[in-house]
Amino acid sequence: MSIPIVGADRKIVGWTDRIPEIIGASLRHAEAEKLVGGRIVAIYIEIDNPLDAAKAGAPKEWRGTWRCLAICSERIVDGDTSRYPVSTVRVKGGEERPK
Repeated sequence: MSIPIVGADRKIVGWTDRIPEIIGASLRHAEAEKLVGGRIVAIYIEIDNPLDAAKAGAPKEWRGTWRCLAICSERIVDGDTSRYPVSTVRVKGGEERPK
């Protein structure tokens, strides 16, 4: 299982097996920050793509939307990032599995 990294355009831009660090009130992950071009937040996402869902931990043969935590660009969140609860974001993933 890997953690998706999601850009401000709600697309998966990378994957990591390393969890982010909490430093004070900030979340830090050098690779994710580089991929998204700035600060990051951890929020729930919904993944429709079966291959991406499997990579993010969905059971084999899972059908439907998979919900998981992801490392995301801070710009993905509308409004104040300290506001709770933060909405779940639907993301765009890679290619669909061949039929």
